[in-house]
Amino acid sequence: MTEGGPSRSTEVLALLIYKQAFEFTKFGYSSAISVAFFITLLVFSLIQFKIFQSETNY
Repeated sequence: MTEGGPSRSTEVLALLIYKQAFEFTKFGYSSAISVAFFITLLVFSLIQFKIFQSETNY
């Protein structure tokens, strides 16, 4: 709605990836952001999985 708000203060990562790829045609940069985002989410998910798995196995 605000396209990132004043000075892109409300821009989310998915919107940044989309804009880099399709507005600015920087597909390589957009792909690099996507891979870094995926790896970050994977690491946090694995950590969370390990924490909750250890709580259920007494």
